[in-house]
Amino acid sequence: TYADRALKANPYSERALCSRVDALVELGRYDDAARAADTADARRPGVPVFTRYAYVRELRGDVDTARRVLDQALAAASSPGDVAYVATQLGRLAWSQGEYPAALRHYARALAADDAYLPALEGRARARAASGDEDGAVADLEAVVARAPLPGPLVALGELYEARGDTAGARAQYALVDAWT
Repeated sequence: TYADRALKANPYSERALCSRVDALVELGRYDDAARAADTADARRPGVPVFTRYAYVRELRGDVDTARRVLDQALAAASSPGDVAYVATQLGRLAWSQGEYPAALRHYARALAADDAYLPALEGRARARAASGDEDGAVADLEAVVARAPLPGPLVALGELYEARGDTAGARAQYALVDAWT
């Protein structure tokens, strides 16, 4: 509703166009989200719109188009923040397809652009874990939770500790999750 109001005032507002796509995705209205992404792309192409367009395509099972759009967004990214964000989205897409070496390459590119970008560090940890590099995954997740002790990374770190036989370390992470929630 708010995005629609904003678009009545300015049909080319990048924030309103993106907010509308996000809201429709979260409401599960994927056909509407796809149309909104097409509209946003026609009115205001750029990194924020491209990443949403790619996500809508991924949700509809069109991973090839999602990857192609993200590759184009990465080529268009001009700031370190945009490079880190888009490369992380490419890493997440590769990880979700079981393409762990590709995911690690994308996360490396994201972290080269911004070594403090936590979503890339967390993504790299998950790709490392999936690739069998438990030590690297633990190191990355420890760095993530040191800066942002949120439930997702805390649980993932607890699970890695558990897999290594460190039940005390795992319990400590789970206790933090309990305290957080």
